[in-house]
Amino acid sequence: MTTETRPGWQERLAKLAVPGAFHVRIYVSDDVRAGLSSGELDRLLDKVDLVVPFTERLCRGMLKGTLKYESDDVPIDVWEAMADDDEADAINYRLLLAEARRCRPPTALMRYCKTWPGI
Repeated sequence: MTTETRPGWQERLAKLAVPGAFHVRIYVSDDVRAGLSSGELDRLLDKVDLVVPFTERLCRGMLKGTLKYESDDVPIDVWEAMADDDEADAINYRLLLAEARRCRPPTALMRYCKTWPGI
């Protein structure tokens, strides 16, 4: 299912794939800016700002693959198997997160929740 990994990739990853390793800027074209009202542009830019940290995290993930594997030239069935494993992990994380939120609301919300046990 997986391919050979390079020795020492984890140590290199720990040093290189840190927050701040990538700086992403998203440019909104003049045409888009001109086509939006001031309020629409403000709303759009707020949404675009949400994408930046996620995109930087995606870049760190690409760095991980670059360090971990000798090549990106692997058979399609290997890519599919790796993607299936990652998707299953992501679903598990979301289920566990949902359960944690159901059982233990975030602390900041607890002070507003008068019906939560122990408050």
